[in-house]
Amino acid sequence: MAEHNDCAELRFTNPILIDIFSHYAENSEMAQFVSPSGEIDMRFRLNDPTEPPKTCEQVLSLFYALLESNPESPAGRVFMRSQREILRETVYRLMQVIDGFGSVRVALLTARDRTEFTITRTKTVQ
Repeated sequence: MAEHNDCAELRFTNPILIDIFSHYAENSEMAQFVSPSGEIDMRFRLNDPTEPPKTCEQVLSLFYALLESNPESPAGRVFMRSQREILRETVYRLMQVIDGFGSVRVALLTARDRTEFTITRTKTVQ
């Protein structure tokens, strides 16, 4: 029964990922996981124990792993329907995607533990 309580909560801003997903999803689908302010906010079932991410690259990897293991979620449905195209565009724009993370909050919740991870990034213009 404990495995049903295990979940990962992801909340972050990344306009590049939103742009990529918007090519493969209807506006009504996007509205299910992107807030009007542009923040992606999702909760996923966590099937396997996972280490908390320490970098934006690891957040991206966790994000796609969770989408693949939760195909019934709104973002998971979009991802599974167009997985090859989304991954291709992500790899093509990888540096932009990584740099696009502005604020990241990840919470990993299990029956025994709650682990949270936060990245706050600011950009300076020179």
